Amino acid sequence: MQKHIRTLDNRLEGACHWHTGRRAGTRALRGKPYTLLQLTARAQMQKHIRTLENRLEGACHRHNARRAETRALRGVVDSLRRERLALDEALRKLQRGLAGQRRCLAALLHEARRRPLTGSPAATASEPA
Repeated sequence: MQKHIRTLDNRLEGACHWHTGRRAGTRALRGKPYTLLQLTARAQMQKHIRTLENRLEGACHRHNARRAETRALRGVVDSLRRERLALDEALRKLQRGLAGQRRCLAALLHEARRRPLTGSPAATASEPA
């Protein structure tokens, strides 16, 4: 944005130098009236300056609007990141708890396979009579 402003300033300065050249300056200093061509050029330059100023103002408005949108979206992104961190932490806790429960279940199954239950219908049916 700053580069665009500098470019417009340079164009404006160039237009002013073109208009206030040596001939226009000396004529004005000697008190001679401007010619119709010089007045037309001056009016065109002023119109061009107004156009550039309006374009610059519009560019500033658009820039400020985009900055506001960016700021709002950045706030949304930051809140979503915080939410994701909280959900990741909750997921890690659940995974650790699940892993502990799986280890406990595996130990119980291992113990059950090592020593058969006595007095259960499955245990008595498999014993020879």
